[in-house]
Amino acid sequence: MARYIKAFQVYASPQDVFSAISQYLQNEGYEYLEMDGENVFKKGNGFLTNPTLFKFTLTGNRLRMETWSKYALLPGVFVGELDLNGFVGSAVKGPWKKRVAYLEQQLTGFGASAYHASGSAGEDTAYFEEDDEFGATQLLQPTQAAGFCSNCGTQLPAGSAFCTNCGQQVSDANAGGMNAQGNPFEAPPATSTPMPAAGTSVSRKEFIEKYAPKSVKSDIKAVAITCYVCAAITFGVACAAAPAGIIDALLLAGFALGMHLLKSRVFAVLILVLSIVESVFAIAQGATAPVLWIICGVAAIMIFVKLEKQYKDFKAKVDASTHAPM
Repeated sequence: MARYIKAFQVYASPQDVFSAISQYLQNEGYEYLEMDGENVFKKGNGFLTNPTLFKFTLTGNRLRMETWSKYALLPGVFVGELDLNGFVGSAVKGPWKKRVAYLEQQLTGFGASAYHASGSAGEDTAYFEEDDEFGATQLLQPTQAAGFCSNCGTQLPAGSAFCTNCGQQVSDANAGGMNAQGNPFEAPPATSTPMPAAGTSVSRKEFIEKYAPKSVKSDIKAVAITCYVCAAITFGVACAAAPAGIIDALLLAGFALGMHLLKSRVFAVLILVLSIVESVFAIAQGATAPVLWIICGVAAIMIFVKLEKQYKDFKAKVDASTHAPM
């Protein structure tokens, strides 16, 4: 994996730090979600530009920031990770570097020091610019050397031996740092819709409409838009030179529309079948095969395979809550 990694020593509450990070990145268009088993902030789905991601891990007073970009063949179809440095993916790296530099400035302000962890973090100081270049609201500032009671969570003055609220003795490990309980960096991303009641049967359609991650629906939309563009180009060429292609263009647009609006994997399969049939005819006639059509069909199938897995996992969680002891 090619990731830019940096660690920070912080002395503010986990909730304040997480809230500040979340507010800034969401204002920048990032969504907090689970992706490939990791809780990340993600912007972009691979349509025109590669998506960029941020991951934060808190251990004691040490906050680790990782950021990377996904190399996308098509929306939702990723083949590897890209580092912050280098030419590949340069379209997103300018704004991305500014966000990284801004977060580094603000997170350093939450504690006494910042230091590099393992990773390709060798040239970060070159990316620092004045705050007004970022166009962002200042993040929350820390309370100097404040600790938090491990019993009740009350914020404590520096050097406190006992909690001023409940009287709990303050350990050395917690006197100047963070309460390990309630670490928001370890909590799963919140969903916009509450989980259904135990025993509730949720159809695939209802899952897609109410519970499926926004990123998956965004990937479906992006693939559909790519198909619309392909259909429009084919329609234009057909009107000028090959009228028979008009039917193909209309079929592709219709299948893409069905996939987009109905979120149906049947139409994803039809897009792939149509693209294969068109490729066979094109090759037989010595013409160029519609490779982008095939890529769109494969991407659509992969997205719906991922969606099906998420649906099965979702049903398993609902079933588990049904059989959980009261």
